[in-house]
Amino acid sequence: MGIAPTWILAKLGTKIRKPDGLILINDTNLDTIIKGLPIEKICGIGPALAARLQTLGIFTCDQLKAAPENILTDNFGQSTGRWMYQVLRTELSRFDLENKVEPYTQNPGPKSIGHSYTLPRETRDKNVILAWLRMLSEMVAERARKGGWTGRTVSLWTSSKNESSIRQKTYGLPTNDGWEIFTRSRAILSQKKGIISGVRALGVSLSGLISDCALSLLTEQKKREALLCAMDQVNARYGDWTLSPAVLSHINPRNTN
Repeated sequence: MGIAPTWILAKLGTKIRKPDGLILINDTNLDTIIKGLPIEKICGIGPALAARLQTLGIFTCDQLKAAPENILTDNFGQSTGRWMYQVLRTELSRFDLENKVEPYTQNPGPKSIGHSYTLPRETRDKNVILAWLRMLSEMVAERARKGGWTGRTVSLWTSSKNESSIRQKTYGLPTNDGWEIFTRSRAILSQKKGIISGVRALGVSLSGLISDCALSLLTEQKKREALLCAMDQVNARYGDWTLSPAVLSHINPRNTN
């Protein structure tokens, strides 16, 4: 029997303690209990859904709990993605309240903008990892500019067969420049120990979003903004990625999520 704040966690506890026994799951012991537990143990995640999660490098319950919400919603849609994000959290009962439809005039805009990519195989090649980090940063930046947003917080998500982690850092100056987002995410990556263990999937997101309505007073920054604007206009007219950084010429952005 399982006792927990939500019925799904209680059901999970029942599976752990079959055929008999009692387990209490709460905020204190939740992370310890789910560590290393296969995602198939979760009620509602069958073989097909588990297989799709595994392509993102998510094999265990603790890896699923560590996955960023935007990574899950980008790959599984808003409904299923948010359910996956909440399913191993004790506040699942709030999901329906948070998921209600609001009038358009009350919509505050996105909380974050993110993209992720699953590599064909796990790699320790830093050049490959950095190339995709740059691509994802450019994709995030392009979406931010298109929506009229800049952001101060950059988050980096990495996943391997053995672990999944997310790190983020908030900066004083907001940005929607792909190079700047890449520079910030690369700095976060350099602080991550154990990158030698390999990367199977990675994601970049921008949050702390504010409206991009301020005009830069710095000459060099104004030139950079004009360059990005011109690049966006060319890509809008002739197709995505008609113009892109030369370092990305060997990468196909259409393979990303």
